[in-house]
Amino acid sequence: MHFAPGDRLRLARRIAGRFPVTGAANISVRDLLFRTEAANHQYLFTVDYTVGVIRGKMGRSCVAGFSEPVSRGSRAVPPPPSLLIAPPTLTGPAAYEHVLRKLQPSPD
Repeated sequence: MHFAPGDRLRLARRIAGRFPVTGAANISVRDLLFRTEAANHQYLFTVDYTVGVIRGKMGRSCVAGFSEPVSRGSRAVPPPPSLLIAPPTLTGPAAYEHVLRKLQPSPD
């Protein structure tokens, strides 16, 4: 996997509309791990966001990821990826490992 400390692939803009936290704002991506495996791109990252209004805003973060098909030279718009979120009880490497396991295709 490759690492980027910031959102060099501009994923925050792509996940903002599908982020499952109601009222989340100021969504940003950091600590990005990414790779291309077989016919899929896989992304793992930490999402920072705020919730609340005016004076009650609180900063939160979680580990998330998604996989999407490689579309080399295709003009077709791929369907939006499903965003996987690690359970809030997991932190650090365990959260990244959990999401990575969920991204792996199941053996048939």
